[in-house]
Amino acid sequence: MCPILLRHVSYILHHLSYILHHVFMSMPVVQGEGDGDVYKVAVKPCVEVTYLTIFSEFQQTVQPVVMEMLNKVQARGCSASDQELFEKEAVYRAVGLAAYELYEQIDYDNWYSTQLIRELEITDQRYLLVRYRVVWLLGNWVSVKMSTELRPSLYSCLLQLLHPSEKLVIRLAASQSLYSSIDDFTFTAEDFSPFISDMISHLLHLLADVEECDTKLKVLQVISLIVDCCGRHIQPHVFAIAQQMPVLWEQSAKHNLLRCSILTTLMKITQGLGEISNSLHSLLIPVIALATDPTQASYVYLGEDGLILWLTTLEYSHSLSLELVQLFSQNMPKVMGLAAHDSTNTDLSPDSLLTCFKIIENYCTLGGADFLQACGGVVVDACQEYITDVKSECTRAILEVLNRVIKASHTGGAQLIHRQLFTVFLATLRAEDHPPVMSGYFTTLANLLYYSSMTFFSLIEQASTHLQQNVENLFCSFVDLWHNKLNIIVSLEQRKMIGLAISTLLPINDRCVLSRFGVLFSMCLEVLHDVCDHNDNDVLFDNLCIPDGVETSEHEEYSKKRSQQVSLYTTVRAHTASAAMFPVCSCSR
Repeated sequence: MCPILLRHVSYILHHLSYILHHVFMSMPVVQGEGDGDVYKVAVKPCVEVTYLTIFSEFQQTVQPVVMEMLNKVQARGCSASDQELFEKEAVYRAVGLAAYELYEQIDYDNWYSTQLIRELEITDQRYLLVRYRVVWLLGNWVSVKMSTELRPSLYSCLLQLLHPSEKLVIRLAASQSLYSSIDDFTFTAEDFSPFISDMISHLLHLLADVEECDTKLKVLQVISLIVDCCGRHIQPHVFAIAQQMPVLWEQSAKHNLLRCSILTTLMKITQGLGEISNSLHSLLIPVIALATDPTQASYVYLGEDGLILWLTTLEYSHSLSLELVQLFSQNMPKVMGLAAHDSTNTDLSPDSLLTCFKIIENYCTLGGADFLQACGGVVVDACQEYITDVKSECTRAILEVLNRVIKASHTGGAQLIHRQLFTVFLATLRAEDHPPVMSGYFTTLANLLYYSSMTFFSLIEQASTHLQQNVENLFCSFVDLWHNKLNIIVSLEQRKMIGLAISTLLPINDRCVLSRFGVLFSMCLEVLHDVCDHNDNDVLFDNLCIPDGVETSEHEEYSKKRSQQVSLYTTVRAHTASAAMFPVCSCSR
């Protein structure tokens, strides 16, 4: 019964193939094979699901039948009748759909090398449907059973199939098989690197040749994946891709899903170029401005991806240009719902809100005091709006913004965000938040104490009035709380910053400090042991300090190198002051 049923399935498949053959050249896009629940409303996917269900339930019976049919149709070339070619295409489709089930039955490497490649060389018009199915088959089997030694041969084959002289349907199928071959855990950029230049060139030609939005979207996803997976190998070719984006952006004005894909591709291009991406700001900034403008109808679709591209652009920028500042002042108040008389609905998701505060943090890092002087009001309003009404992860992002403001402008920055710091101080005294948030509170107050001790002590006086407590008692309570909660702070950078801040208290002639001198000194020593180690000469050194003139590996992420450089520019003492000296230095003042 099973062979008869399978032959009926094959009969339906190859008749559907006949229909496909006659309408294929007018179809706008190569549709995915069996996507989602489409089998419930479409005949072809329904037949395929029926076939796979039969295969799964009666595998021992069906396998020999499929193999017999495969052996039967293998030798059929372009001289075969249309009926025989349709049957061959149907059998190849059956083999591709059941790739995992036929893993042990088919020697795929041998089949690929001796049979499939030869079939792709047949250019007879009658053989077009079989060629298309072979290209599709390559994408289905590449992640199932293909040796790494044959990968370069596969890339070379797909490169030829992507050539502009090929039929459009073959080029589209080849692009999707290329996507499958790259989106695989065995993919290595080194094997693919000799083909990158020509692959990108052919894919860009294909992107220009197709007209339908869905088709462009599929091709663009392949290009985006190449940029994402090839790392440093893609750098020489990224500008060629970037040059196509403005035209594609204009063409996709009515297609928001395609524009979302363009934003993702631009983000990956920016990452691929690293610091060189600053030369693309003339392209990136107008795109970001449109995507993150809540007054635009497309904001619903583009807003989240636009914010991610904005953040990525800043992460790979080495300075803050006037255009970036204008982008912030025009769009960020509207995005975060801070603009006066703004009736736009800008309810942000938690992820988007987190991205916004990371954007603000990067602006503070790059622009420092100059940025705060120009846009400090927006920063203050954003922190005040959300500091008491967000989840812990976003609270920590807000605290990082406050830290950056303090480090960027010291006393001036602390005075700018005095109201937010007071909220943090009261929340610290309540000690009701989760440990990660409490760690952020203590770190922010440590930065305040280190960079602007006058503002820190003014907070204590203000809090004593607010809580109706004695200033000295409140200060002592805070020191005791700091000591008791030190162990919840796990980040070495945060612990070191706290140690540096506490060391500034040691020389102060204050009754509370003197009464708790031993406690404060022990906290400094605890931090000292955490962040310091002995070298081969038994000399104590700080693991967190960045030595002058150190060269980073070429394989290190650019963002990490940039973070180190920014740490030096903004005097982040956790990376520039040696913990091995701070207790002694403080006591010798």
